[in-house]
Amino acid sequence: VLDLSNNFIESIETNCFWNSSNLENLNLEHNKIRNLDNFLFSKLLKLNSINLTDNQMTNLNKQLSNLKKLKNVYLSSNPLK
Repeated sequence: VLDLSNNFIESIETNCFWNSSNLENLNLEHNKIRNLDNFLFSKLLKLNSINLTDNQMTNLNKQLSNLKKLKNVYLSSNPLK
């Protein structure tokens, strides 16, 4: 589990999680994230839960598409279009 909630994070570098391949749960809620790079989570093949609740995200494209183990995605309180 990696809990980065409530840290006023606005952006995340593309390679930030590339050495975290065993990560299963990621909590990014209550930050100020607007955009996620398409390859940000590409190395997180064991990720089964991600919480992006209460950020500033307006869209979610392919960022989560290759995560085969992903079961829980939390996106509430974002201005998604």
